[in-house]
Amino acid sequence: MLNNRKCHLCEESCIYPLTTTCGHTFCKECLLYRLSIYNRCPLQQCRTELPNIKYFYEHPSEQNDAMISEKRILEAEKRLLQEMPIYIGHLVFPKRTYTFNVTKQNHRSLIKSCLKSRYRKNFGMLLSKKCEYGTLMEIKQIESNNEGEIIFQATAMGRFKILSNGGIKDGYDIAKVQIIKDESDEEGGGGEEGKILINNNNNYYIKNVIIREPTNETTSQLINIARGFVNRNETLLHIRDLTSSLGEIPENAADFSFYMALLLPIKDEERYELLGKRSSNERMKLIVKWINNLRFQWGVL
Repeated sequence: MLNNRKCHLCEESCIYPLTTTCGHTFCKECLLYRLSIYNRCPLQQCRTELPNIKYFYEHPSEQNDAMISEKRILEAEKRLLQEMPIYIGHLVFPKRTYTFNVTKQNHRSLIKSCLKSRYRKNFGMLLSKKCEYGTLMEIKQIESNNEGEIIFQATAMGRFKILSNGGIKDGYDIAKVQIIKDESDEEGGGGEEGKILINNNNNYYIKNVIIREPTNETTSQLINIARGFVNRNETLLHIRDLTSSLGEIPENAADFSFYMALLLPIKDEERYELLGKRSSNERMKLIVKWINNLRFQWGVL
């Protein structure tokens, strides 16, 4: 029975169990991750070659096992939110992939713990300990060099709010968190959370902008102000280099606000404010406020 099976890797009750030809049982996710690195039994004392890796990817679960596994996934997700591993030191925004070079011992312990646990790929990123909002990260690739440093890539999946500090576990910070999502834009947003609506007459918005905090503009109007600013200042070295490295301009209004924050030459402590905003319109208002401040500093329209 599934209830009696423990995964030899994460040492927890199995989720979607798979048993190798050498007789060892693992969570499907745990086993497939190890097989993506080498095609042998993950147990150090075994290391039997597993040539037919395709079998493990395609092997269906029994109906009863699947039902129990889904329940355990929900339980594991709840536990993760109760004790989220927290990596401190960077500001990251959703839907972007980052590369980190880990040298600190507490960060190494956190990554190793993530790799061992049921939800090995997930942890939270905070700019600093005093921050209330952070970003949920998912590890995509990982490697180590001869100096013992860990280098890994992780994608920012979403945002969270710290509900309470959980103290220190195995040398790294943990916290109880709540996942936050955008609410529908109210007045001023026009429900424009989908694709960006571009007004071809950008000059209208540029010429009529004054140095003030935006109030009643729609999300599309705010986006046009931002795009107009970039177009007029794309010769600046900072903006030219970043427009190349950040890739294509997002088509989604929610993603565009984070893209613009990375593009503007401002401090991370200012950019951090975006993480707590619950709509594209609110974030774009903040973006345009920053743009107006830069225009004033640079003496440009």
